[in-house]
Amino acid sequence: MWVGDIRRLSEYERLWRHIENLTAAPSRSIFAETHSRVLGRAIQDAETLGDAIDAATTTTTFNDCCDVGGGCGCTFAMALRTVARVIKARSATGVQRAAFWMGTRGVDAHASMDSPGDGIMSMIDNSVDDFRKEMVAQGLWDKVTVITLSEFGRTIIGNGRGTTHAWGGNHLIYGGAVNGGRILGQYPSRLGPEGERTRNDRGTIIPTEPWESMWQPIAEWMGVAPCDLPKVMPHLRNFPVAGEGRVLRAEDVYEAGAV
Repeated sequence: MWVGDIRRLSEYERLWRHIENLTAAPSRSIFAETHSRVLGRAIQDAETLGDAIDAATTTTTFNDCCDVGGGCGCTFAMALRTVARVIKARSATGVQRAAFWMGTRGVDAHASMDSPGDGIMSMIDNSVDDFRKEMVAQGLWDKVTVITLSEFGRTIIGNGRGTTHAWGGNHLIYGGAVNGGRILGQYPSRLGPEGERTRNDRGTIIPTEPWESMWQPIAEWMGVAPCDLPKVMPHLRNFPVAGEGRVLRAEDVYEAGAV
C-alpha cells in the first residue's frame, strides 16, 4: 500500500489514451494479452480507488508526527489511516469484505534486546488505538478484527547479544466483536532448556496453539462455510476436532452472537 495516498499513474490524463490504444492491440501470445488486461485494469482501479479515498475523510487525527525509527511511526500510522479511508469508501468501491496488511521496522532482536523497546511498541499501540477510535466513529468497530503476525517466534535464551528465530510466540487479536482480556493457550510452567515445552538448549518453545487457532475463528466470523474451511486451511486435518489440541473456533474468540 502506498502510504498516505494511492499510487496512481503519473500524468494519467495525458497518457491513458495512448496506453489504452497499446493494450487494445490483439496479440497471439496469451502472456501479452494477460499483461495488457491486467495493466489496464490496475491503472483504472487505482484511479477509481484514488478518487474514492480522496472523498473519504477521517474524524480521528492519526499519530502522523512520530519520529520513532527514522519515520516508520509516521509510515505505520498513515497506513492505518489509509485503511480507515478505504473502509469508509466501501460504498464507492463495492467491497463488502477485505483484508489489509501492513508492517513496521525496528523489532528485530537479533543483535540487541533493546531494539523493540525504542518506542516502537508505544508507536504501534498509539496508532492502532487511533484506528480503533476511527472505526468506532464510523460505527464499524464490531465489524473489524485486527491481528498481529510474524513468520517466526523468538528463542527465550539469548544468543549472546539478542535472540534467534524460534517457533512459539505471543500474538494479539482484538476488535469490537472479540471477547478480549484473555490469554488463549498455555504458558510454559518452566522456562529454560529444562522446560516441558522447550525443544532444545537454544530455548525454542513448542506452541500450544497452531496458526489455525487464529485463522479458523476469523474465517468463521467472516462467513466461510464449514465445508470450505479445509480448503482455506488444509492443515486442519492434522488436529483433533475436540479435546486437547483442538483448533479454536469462533465461539472461543468472539462474543456470543458475533457470528
